[in-house]
Amino acid sequence: MTIKMTFLNLTASDFHGHYHVTSEKGIKTVKQAPGSVLKSMGGKQVLWVTQEFIPWYVRGNFHASIFWYTPDWQVLFGVTATAPLQFLTIGKRPYWGIGTNKNIQHGQMHWTKRLADQSKPYIWPDFKKFKITATPTVSHGNLEILVMISTARHN
Repeated sequence: MTIKMTFLNLTASDFHGHYHVTSEKGIKTVKQAPGSVLKSMGGKQVLWVTQEFIPWYVRGNFHASIFWYTPDWQVLFGVTATAPLQFLTIGKRPYWGIGTNKNIQHGQMHWTKRLADQSKPYIWPDFKKFKITATPTVSHGNLEILVMISTARHN
């Protein structure tokens, strides 16, 4: 089972971030860890977590999340994903959600652990400066999410 989150920054701002992965000991392998800075103008960071310990028998049972912010913009956004436990490939498929904190000086990140439609892209609303779109590819054993950050267009 695999969870892969790719972040692509097409704006003129650098983003700073942090990731977290939890699982049963020995279950997961972080194949690629993101750096703490998502550079401007084409910067890319990837969080790729997979299970390499007897995946044909028992798989899943891990969680990954990542959030990003830019110092000149006082808002956090993030993605969270969970790979539920599967036994002999029987069980729920991985699922994902989003996080937002509209004021990093006050308050906590507000996570939506599971979006209603797991196959549709999600666009963060109410972000005036940036357009942030997460596009998932979901299967029974894998979840990939591409998050594109671009400059918002105003009419």
